[in-house]
Formats: sequence, structure tokens, C-alpha cells
Amino acid sequence: MQLDPRLVAEPLKRLRQDISHRDTVGFVPHLTLCLKVGDIKTLPVHVTVWNNWPERIPKVAAAARPDWLRTGDDWHISRRELQICCEFKEMWKQHFAKLREYLSEEQLGQCAAEWIVNSTEYLLQVHWSCHLHGRKNWPEMVDFWAHKEEDATKQLKRLQKLKLVS
Repeated sequence: MQLDPRLVAEPLKRLRQDISHRDTVGFVPHLTLCLKVGDIKTLPVHVTVWNNWPERIPKVAAAARPDWLRTGDDWHISRRELQICCEFKEMWKQHFAKLREYLSEEQLGQCAAEWIVNSTEYLLQVHWSCHLHGRKNWPEMVDFWAHKEEDATKQLKRLQKLKLVS
């Protein structure tokens, strides 16, 4: 499903300060947003919104690596690109396939923007909290998606069976 990526980019810019914005060929917006971490900290992140964003979750990557930001599978941030895994791609895809039946394109874009910001800020907040409390491992009480796609798919199916997600 092709939808204008600016349907997500514009609300993102309104939700968080857009430090720099540029459109590349094909109108794939690349934004650098300042996300909240803790009460006083912020972290710039790069967001790339694809032309098929209802089916392909936007790419989110930290623009810097402060000492409190951990990397690796257990921390849901890639070591090399600092790409932030803020949502399981299949959950994103299924969610927007269902929402498309009820929402306008503009509402879908707003929902996607809020989802990206909220999910990414939540993940970064876990990193910040672990740093403040000297934790070296991802806290067990903080539920997040499994690392391997096969395991995450099983997790999603289990949640759907329990009717915790649609």
C-alpha cells in the first residue's frame, strides 16, 4: 500500500522539534527529531519514513551515542548504525492494515507519528533508567518484543490469542 510518507513526517515534526528536514528523491522524508529522555535530557534521532510506511515501519536511529545508551540485541539498538528497534514490524503492519478500514490517511499518519515517538521515547527511557540505577542487563520486568523474528511472531500470536492485541 503506497501512501505519501509526508502523512507521517508532518505530524512527527509537530510532535517533536524537527532539527533538520530534507526530502530525498522519491519524497522519502528524513527527519532529525529531538526526543525526550528523562526529565531534562533529549536525544536527537534520525527518522526515515518509507513510501509504504503502513507496511514498513519507519527507520529510527540515534544521531549520537551518549554513555547511557546501550547497544546490542538485548537493548534493542544496533551496534553499528544505532538503529532503534521500537516496534515489531509485523505488529506495525497488521495494526495499520486494520486501522486503514476506519481512519483517514491523515489520521493514519498522525497515529503512526505518535506511535513512533511514544515507542522510541519509552525505549530510550528504559535505557536512561537503567543507566541511573547501574543496571547492566535489560530489566526482566520490562516487556518488549523478542529478538528473533520467529520468536516475536510467536509472541504476537500468543498475545492475539489472549486478545491482548488485535
